[in-house]
Amino acid sequence: MPPPHAVEEDEDHPVASGHGGFVSVAGTVAVILVAALMGAGLWARLVYDPTPAMHRITVVGKTGNGRVVDVQIDPFRGAPVADRDVVRTGDWVDEPPGSFRLASGRGRLTYAGAVAPTALVRFATGVDGGDARVVVDGSARPFESLRAEVAGTKVVRLHFDRRVPPASWALLVLLMAACAVPVGAAWWALRRLARSRGRGVTSGVVAGAAIAGVLTGVALWSPPTVLADARRVDSADDLLAVLSRIGPALAIGVLAVLVACALLGVRAPRIATTEPTTAAERWRLTALLAAVPLAGWTALLLLFWPGLSNPDGMVQWFELDRIGLDDWHPYLFALVLGALRHVADTPALPVLLQVIVASLLVGRIAAWTVWRGRSPWVAGATLALLLVVPSTALFTITMWKDTPFGLALLGLALVVWRIEDTGGEWLAKPRNIALAATDLAALSLTRHTGWPVAVGTIAVLLVAHRRRWRPLALTAGAAAAVLVIVQIPLASALDVTPNVQPSIIYVQHIANQVNRGVHLTGSERRFLRTIHPLGRDWPYDCHSIQPTWSGPDAIPPPRFTDKESRLRSLVVDLALRNPTGELDHLACASELVWKPWASDGETYFLEWSDTGGRVDYIPRLGQTRMIGRSIYGETPTEDTASPRAVARVYDTVVNRIPVWLLRPAIYLYALLAAMAFAAWRRRSWGVVRIVVPVILASLVLAALTLVQDVRFQYGVILTAVVLVPALLTVAPRRTADDTAPLSWDEAAPG
Repeated sequence: MPPPHAVEEDEDHPVASGHGGFVSVAGTVAVILVAALMGAGLWARLVYDPTPAMHRITVVGKTGNGRVVDVQIDPFRGAPVADRDVVRTGDWVDEPPGSFRLASGRGRLTYAGAVAPTALVRFATGVDGGDARVVVDGSARPFESLRAEVAGTKVVRLHFDRRVPPASWALLVLLMAACAVPVGAAWWALRRLARSRGRGVTSGVVAGAAIAGVLTGVALWSPPTVLADARRVDSADDLLAVLSRIGPALAIGVLAVLVACALLGVRAPRIATTEPTTAAERWRLTALLAAVPLAGWTALLLLFWPGLSNPDGMVQWFELDRIGLDDWHPYLFALVLGALRHVADTPALPVLLQVIVASLLVGRIAAWTVWRGRSPWVAGATLALLLVVPSTALFTITMWKDTPFGLALLGLALVVWRIEDTGGEWLAKPRNIALAATDLAALSLTRHTGWPVAVGTIAVLLVAHRRRWRPLALTAGAAAAVLVIVQIPLASALDVTPNVQPSIIYVQHIANQVNRGVHLTGSERRFLRTIHPLGRDWPYDCHSIQPTWSGPDAIPPPRFTDKESRLRSLVVDLALRNPTGELDHLACASELVWKPWASDGETYFLEWSDTGGRVDYIPRLGQTRMIGRSIYGETPTEDTASPRAVARVYDTVVNRIPVWLLRPAIYLYALLAAMAFAAWRRRSWGVVRIVVPVILASLVLAALTLVQDVRFQYGVILTAVVLVPALLTVAPRRTADDTAPLSWDEAAPG
């Protein structure tokens, strides 16, 4: 019989030994050191770029004795200078690519872009006149120079100080913190393995993992002769070269430990799968699961600092303070951007808020699956798919209205699930009514096509839950009130320019019918001649509305934007007169929704470009004309964490990934198939109603697609990536009392 003070050791409660404190401290220190080395090594291998980040080079020249000053900038990787990257003050004259000449007087030429350490700034002056100086980042910084006289031309070679952008340092810290999770898990697994299988087996696992890591390091060591080099590590470059081998080697070793321990029977600790009774406990699991995508999206944001954007996002970025609010794109998003600019004038702030909201939303959905019996480890692992699928990985860190619309669409799916899961009882709390109304309002105010989705979803819920018509009506009424207030009195008070996009859509449909030779009455001909001549084809493309109003042969919008009512009536008349033409247009334009491939290769994913040897992922507007108005302004470009890593992502997405992985159709089909499977297993129409918002959004977009732009279906792709793995693993309905639309039994105690 053991003494009274003895504690029986079991698998979950091991006895604390006399040196347990030392083991705990030593283990913690070991985890921290290994995580720091692994994170720093992965950073050095994958992220760190030895070239400087964005620099601003200013060349100031003046003439002397009638001579001229020639300036040529050879930018990053020897590519020619893009004219839009150069700001000129003075009488500079364009010469061959990358060259500018100051004919007389004084002038300042500024190049803003990525510059290699050995970038050249060449200037030629006369023997007795002219001068030039170089200013880097707004100040005359020291530089080494190599001067040579060649036919009266001076050549100055600049060596810029190598610097690591702040975003890259932040990414290094994030990688170290993220690496602590698998390293800590490996340490815990080894201790559990030692107790269950003995030290011999544990030593074998450690030795095997070490061998795998060393082999990885050797394979990455290039050239191999470096292994025999006994030189001291006495420079940053040497240290980074060593770390870039150590990091992947440690990662392989840690992975080998985790796999071996799992195969030998070490199981992850249990996490409670019953729904907590307090909000704090519910948010604890939500935050834990949300940390998976949050870490990944934060890393991508740092990599593409200060976030991605497109021309639409940049236009709205400048609306509030410069060009006035316009409802071409829902103006509320521009209003929010303008307000956030007064907090921090960087796109990183709204993008970071998007990332936080997205992480908490998908974490909440994953938590609800756990509380319905799903394994928390499976739920967390499937959230990693959000960082693998290009659309969910990159669109979430993109500043444009379609990201909040997509988040609102996923949020509406969660709202419907909670209503179905509780038979409508979820709406009994005023707080939940406010949440549902806010989501419906956000859906309607972030895209002009959002309100049909909101209305259709409420209609379906009213039919399915007629006894809950009062809270549903209250939810719809509150959302409608917000929508009306924003679109009428607030828009009037802020002098928002009305949306003229419907007029362009009508003209595109008329162009289709005119080119098909539809019969026109005399009055219709006279009216259409005021817009565009009838003697030649009208600009039209079924895949894109752009040629109709903004291409080289486009119809100027001022000719028709004030004729919206007449255009609408004519479109209806022509559609009734020639329905085949409308159906053909619908089938072609809606290919984005239902066609997994692009027959003509036209798919807009991200509107980034490869100029000057680098990737521009925030469009540089310079001067952009939009419906008779011009906007001027510098784009909010900041230092990225790694030009090299950005270029790799760009090349992978643009040139290597099959187009069907980018287009949204495959994700919509996967979601519909998973919905049908889950509805069949659960014998529940509630599963179908959960996916109703996505179905409605796709149907509305199919009818109104303007361009083949993947971002329009971001919400559909996001919902599919989150829900498909869960829907495909639901437990079948076994009893009459099992009425929940979704339930799992993965986490049942074993």
